[in-house]
Amino acid sequence: MRQRGRTGDRRVNASSNQVQMLGVRFDNLTIAEAADRIEEFIRAGVPRKILARNAGIRVMEEHHPSLRRIYETSDLVTVDGMAFLRLGRLLRRPFREMTGGPFLWYEVLLRAARKGYSVFLLGARTEVLQRAVQRLPLLFPGLKIVGYHNGYFTIEQDMQVVEDIRRSHSDILMVGMSSPLQEEFIERNLYQLGVPACIGVGGAIDLFAGFVRLAPVWMRRACLEWLYRVWQEPQRLWKRYLVSNARFLLLVARELTIKRAGDPY
Repeated sequence: MRQRGRTGDRRVNASSNQVQMLGVRFDNLTIAEAADRIEEFIRAGVPRKILARNAGIRVMEEHHPSLRRIYETSDLVTVDGMAFLRLGRLLRRPFREMTGGPFLWYEVLLRAARKGYSVFLLGARTEVLQRAVQRLPLLFPGLKIVGYHNGYFTIEQDMQVVEDIRRSHSDILMVGMSSPLQEEFIERNLYQLGVPACIGVGGAIDLFAGFVRLAPVWMRRACLEWLYRVWQEPQRLWKRYLVSNARFLLLVARELTIKRAGDPY
């Protein structure tokens, strides 16, 4: 039986196989290796945070130093988005695989169903969340969802939510809230939650519920997944992506300028 508590190093088998890009670090793993790492966290029983950094998050970190610190102290930082994979090849710092996003979360849920790890879902609207709770065990027979709570609560209500999660004795907590809310919730409550694998999954609960769909493969390969999401939720997302994409391109231009200046040829 695994033990819980605030003991041991925050890093379990921290990998030296990392990529530094746009001034931040990523763990350079395959999906299978990232899922293996999460299982190591579960077996160790010490609360850990697992976060996925995408272009929007990287832009947000420029204006939220506290968010950047949260990612830099994360026990696992996965790479989310083809833009980073393309940039990695251009800078000769290639990623082995895109580990952030639904493909890793589905792998984690598949292993949870097979090995008996329990899951708590936090985030989204109540109707979306309830649909996800109904749908996931159909997709992953044997999956144990031991609790859920919507993502609309105040900091003053944190303790009640944390207590519900703690009492569930879940192995995996998937927090599907907007950034930086989900990261800040995990950071300030990590040890009180007592969950070995606390994972920020962003909008994945809407995907689990079937309310949104993954972009076609050709759009993902062309770095146009953001456009597919805007098409599904235009009023909510068009301005966010317009601004964040422009700022991300500025970060990329800065990185390429630095690389060119340091290139002896």
